[in-house]
Amino acid sequence: AMEVVDLLRPPILEAVSRQDHLHLSREDGGSVGIERVSVWPNAAREMRVSRPAGAPGRAHEYVATAEVQFFSFLELTRPLSSDDGSAIVLLDSWGHNTTVVFNDRTTVSWALKVDQAGYLPTA
Repeated sequence: AMEVVDLLRPPILEAVSRQDHLHLSREDGGSVGIERVSVWPNAAREMRVSRPAGAPGRAHEYVATAEVQFFSFLELTRPLSSDDGSAIVLLDSWGHNTTVVFNDRTTVSWALKVDQAGYLPTA
């Protein structure tokens, strides 16, 4: 199992780190500009992994880094606003997509982090 993790993690990290991996658009098809993408691979939990046949020691070991979640942080070219429409579509280069409903007056989400410059662009 660790061989699979060692084989697949680097190309996945490389793919999700590309600046063109994610695309945001408004519900009317207009683009929402992404300035920069930062990726944080995070070990999600410990995982029991079998050792190769003939390896010394127990038949398995617990590996803390076997299950990984990749978090992508997007810095947009400008703050989102309700003028963008209520639905923002996130599409990745593999064809997966999700829709986020956004309203700058009513949307409260810990998944959407906006710094002070986003609240007060002239600050």
